[in-house]
Amino acid sequence: RKTDSVFFQHLDAISTPYRKGLKHELYMNVDKTAPMAIIKATRGSTSNCIYEHVQKIEGDRIRRRSPENIAAEMIECYNEFGITNYYLESEDFNHDSDWAYDVCYAIRNSDLCGRVKLFTKVHLKAMDKAMVEEMSYAGFQFVIVNMGSGADESLRRARVGTSLKSFEEGLATLRYYGIQTYAIYRIGFPWEMKKHVTETIKVINNNMHSYLDFKILSVLDYTKELMNIKNNKYKLLHETLLKKSTEW
Repeated sequence: RKTDSVFFQHLDAISTPYRKGLKHELYMNVDKTAPMAIIKATRGSTSNCIYEHVQKIEGDRIRRRSPENIAAEMIECYNEFGITNYYLESEDFNHDSDWAYDVCYAIRNSDLCGRVKLFTKVHLKAMDKAMVEEMSYAGFQFVIVNMGSGADESLRRARVGTSLKSFEEGLATLRYYGIQTYAIYRIGFPWEMKKHVTETIKVINNNMHSYLDFKILSVLDYTKELMNIKNNKYKLLHETLLKKSTEW
């Protein structure tokens, strides 16, 4: 961002990181087998989740680098450092399907084609077979899927903007094309009880995730949930939350 209130709009104008001084072996891919470069593909988020904080940091509108600019940085990393694993960092890579297609096309039609392994974060609600097929051709082997919860009530009340059915349909599409999932589940929404956690565990057991990441929720500044608690919407005391966390 330029100032506290103004964000850079044209991301291609921002210079790429100076990587010559980095110890690339310290930054490994998801399965710890090779160095991985992080390519900042987008900034901002349009999520309405009550725990969302990215908007305060990066803005509430998604700004995207051009596909050619992204591919150019990857080619630079490949030629100078021999890096073959890349994390295209984005809160929602497939939010704009046309842009995502163009990114995949730019990679497939470069010297990187068939030589790199890619990793990004997707929204399962927006997954379709044509998109996942294009991603697999481009070299995407892992994706982060922010499951949120395995309980539909929690998804609805957290304003995740999707349902468990949509999640499971997206997961099935990823499995069909051989793309592995790094799934993030959140436990500890203020309204959750044992039944919600049980529903989440059931969803985990029914899906073949390659990696699992559990988040025990804490409320950050600037989130909608902090305002809910300050307004006493849930009438929960700190001692109650602490007791529930211990029970979980």
